[in-house]
Amino acid sequence: MTMLITTHYMDEADFLCDRVAIVDHGALIAMDTPENLKRSVPEGTLVEASFVNVPDGWMDRLERLPGIRNLARVDTETVHFRTENGSKAITGLVELAVREGVELASIAVKPTTLDDVFVHFTGHVLDRSQGAPEGRRKEVA
Repeated sequence: MTMLITTHYMDEADFLCDRVAIVDHGALIAMDTPENLKRSVPEGTLVEASFVNVPDGWMDRLERLPGIRNLARVDTETVHFRTENGSKAITGLVELAVREGVELASIAVKPTTLDDVFVHFTGHVLDRSQGAPEGRRKEVA
């Protein structure tokens, strides 16, 4: 049996579908299983970490850790970055914090989502509000 589902809600598509097609402005951009689509995003896993007593130059030290890409400051003591090897990057991050006497307040690992896949392939985020009546969506996932 085949069912066709159209949705803007990529988490819904991830949960319900065996295969997902990314369609942007009427063009088929990518189609595969949700897992294969997520593996196709080269930036990998998103990690967010919060610290206490951050010293000067902390961001520079974090940028030099192996496996960390797209490091960005969320606020004065929180950063997020992408990595293809979460355990290696987090181990390096924790070891650096211990060496530098920086307290790690929290760390969250967020696996790649189909929203990330959509952004990767289309270059923009889904806009769920543009002219689609409530309960109906314009783009297909």
